[in-house]
Amino acid sequence: LKNNVQEAGDIESNWSTYFIKSSAIKFALTALIFYAFFGTVLSDQVYPKVSLTPSDRAAMEWVARNVPPQSQFLVLTGETEAFADAVAEWFPVLSGSYSIVTIQGYEWMPDKVFLTKLDEYYALQACMDKTSACVDEWALKENHPFEYVLVSRDGLSVNENSLLTSLRTADGYRLTHEEKDVYIFEKRP
Repeated sequence: LKNNVQEAGDIESNWSTYFIKSSAIKFALTALIFYAFFGTVLSDQVYPKVSLTPSDRAAMEWVARNVPPQSQFLVLTGETEAFADAVAEWFPVLSGSYSIVTIQGYEWMPDKVFLTKLDEYYALQACMDKTSACVDEWALKENHPFEYVLVSRDGLSVNENSLLTSLRTADGYRLTHEEKDVYIFEKRP
């Protein structure tokens, strides 16, 4: 029994020595610390981009109260990453209306429907820096009739050639609701 206790002490001592002197373990611990640090920094930068602003939520609540359920919406945010577009993702749930370009929920559809929706999403978001004609051409090309356009421009600048300015002045659209940085236009027949 005495030998077993002494051997256990020797093994424990050897592990302690090995742990302190091992380059591989020092490298692994250093890598783990950097991974944790950069993960924290990255999440602080990404989280605000994938959450809704108070204006987005207020606009969606307005839609839920004032627009017929399941109305057809085009949601434009100018987001360049479809998986980080919180407005498009949450719009159907919080508004009770249908977002034509929301990709969530199509991942499981057969015949590459998801890839088609993803292409449609990116093509529509490219209209953010163009005019209302881009939106109309997109809808015609993709065969997606719509009744409303929601433009959420959190932090995006508005210039004289922007979609927002064009929608405000186009004959085929009427501004029906406005929040800080969120605009809802009804398409006129």
